[in-house]
Amino acid sequence: MAKRQLTPEQRERKRATAHARYLRVAEKERAAARAWNAANKERRRQWREQNREKVRSYFRKWAAGNPEHQRERDRKRRAENPAKRKAELAKWKAANAEECRVHVRNRNARLRDAPGAHTATDIERLLVLQEGKCAACAVPLIRSGKGRFHVDHIVPLKPRKGNPQGTNDPSNLQLLCPPCNISKHNSDPREWKQRLASH
Repeated sequence: MAKRQLTPEQRERKRATAHARYLRVAEKERAAARAWNAANKERRRQWREQNREKVRSYFRKWAAGNPEHQRERDRKRRAENPAKRKAELAKWKAANAEECRVHVRNRNARLRDAPGAHTATDIERLLVLQEGKCAACAVPLIRSGKGRFHVDHIVPLKPRKGNPQGTNDPSNLQLLCPPCNISKHNSDPREWKQRLASH
């Protein structure tokens, strides 16, 4: 027996009916889940505590797949709790000072259309390669607080007129003590070394 062909109107009506049924079932399941969650708050909290990494991994994966939704969620959270957000940000910055500095340098490089980027790991690697000393005068570098070392672009990102622009890659970075970096400023590296040698 040949299968009866449906008209476009019948197909649309069938699709709408199936979709409505799906929505009813989905809402029923969501309502059941909400009720279970409300009745098992402590049990859920304990499970999250015992599976922190699993929960974090899930939400990281979800956020990566839903960037616009995550941005809207973050905006809403910031608007609802500005003081809490400010305190969280201050705490994160205090615990991740070098990450913050790297972010600022990378952003400034992008604003100047300089190619390349670097990470906090690259800075740690430079500290090891330079044995914790200034690349110019070899004094021991201070790692925190007043007098902390400067991250210098060997070929400046904002060079003097007529000189080429450097990159923001790790290969164009060196660590200098504050006096040396202030002395160098945006000089061509060869000119600066000649100035140092003449003193």
